[in-house]
Amino acid sequence: MRKMPSKDILVLLSSNEIKEQIRNILLGISTFNIHFQKILDHAINDIQSHYYKVIVIDEDFRKDSKFNTLMSVLFSEYLNSETVILLNDNSFDNLQFYLRYNITCLIEKPIKKDLLKAIIFCKLELLEQYKNKLIQNYGISLYPHLNYLIVKGCKIYLSKSQLDIIFFLLTNNNPCESRSILKYLSYCRDRDITQSYLSANIAQLKKKFTKHTGLVVIKNRKGFGYYISI
Repeated sequence: MRKMPSKDILVLLSSNEIKEQIRNILLGISTFNIHFQKILDHAINDIQSHYYKVIVIDEDFRKDSKFNTLMSVLFSEYLNSETVILLNDNSFDNLQFYLRYNITCLIEKPIKKDLLKAIIFCKLELLEQYKNKLIQNYGISLYPHLNYLIVKGCKIYLSKSQLDIIFFLLTNNNPCESRSILKYLSYCRDRDITQSYLSANIAQLKKKFTKHTGLVVIKNRKGFGYYISI
């Protein structure tokens, strides 16, 4: 008999670097427990006895003779939609192997931290919860649920797109690559966002900051993206 949903995370990998990335992504979120496994047999037993909200599997384990058994168990236990595969090989044949098991969340290595973070937060249903908290960084206090920020004692109201851009800049390491911001905005809007759309919103944000504080708060890194500096 399967246990009741535990909202836990199972991570099957051997890389300490990826292990630390996942730990850092969930830093401060005490409601979820992370279970790390290095042995496929143990992982298979865990999957058969627990419900996991997220299962992250390093494709390095594809070499193990039990890997196909693991895939079959995920499929039979209806956990394929919760599974994230960290890919070594993005060839058509390899992708087709996972798609046969209805596993569609495939991330190519080396892993982009922001992408993995967004996927894990989405699967844990944390995106809205995370955005409703007060975010403080670089001298800015952002209130996402109230659509404004405070900087240098000035309250500045934001549009939805401006809010999402500031949220991304405050919660990721400076400077932020334009391509990463576009991916995040596209995810939030459920449609493709263009560079011109991003540039226009950045320009509007710069004007608001300058009008209220006299400062250039958002700056460009030529050929790369944007960063906050006060």
